[in-house]
Amino acid sequence: TTAPEDGSTTCAARPQSELPSGSWATTDAYCVKCAIGYEWWPCDSVPSLCDCSPQNVTTSVSVTVPTTTLAPLPTTTAPEDGSTTCAARPQSELPSGSWATTDAYCVKCAIGYEWWPCDSVPSLCDCSPQNVTTSVSVTVPTTTLAPLPTTTAPEDG
Repeated sequence: TTAPEDGSTTCAARPQSELPSGSWATTDAYCVKCAIGYEWWPCDSVPSLCDCSPQNVTTSVSVTVPTTTLAPLPTTTAPEDGSTTCAARPQSELPSGSWATTDAYCVKCAIGYEWWPCDSVPSLCDCSPQNVTTSVSVTVPTTTLAPLPTTTAPEDG
């Protein structure tokens, strides 16, 4: 799979459950190079081990809780200047045996730095184009408690 000139393709490993018998899955770390025109394994595998798809991403997440008050968070849009930002991937997203880095080390990947951590497999830095729009709506619950009933103990008599 060859990526368009604008770099708008992303490639990820197809899960083992989607592959035919006798085929073995690879990892996202190996498939990522297919998006930049790499022509050998796993990019040239038949059946395809990598799923490469266009990436003009708009992410929208809504969380709804029964309530009477709605408090939406602001929608932010990054500048459309084609710039890229790079941030460290959290340790929880990395496979066993990998160790996370920091944003301070990853920031240089956005300007084309080609060595650690920018060349790590699996990728320690998440470098995303700035043309991603994210909006999040959160519903905040409002609860009114009913007063507890008053009871009187029976008098002995």
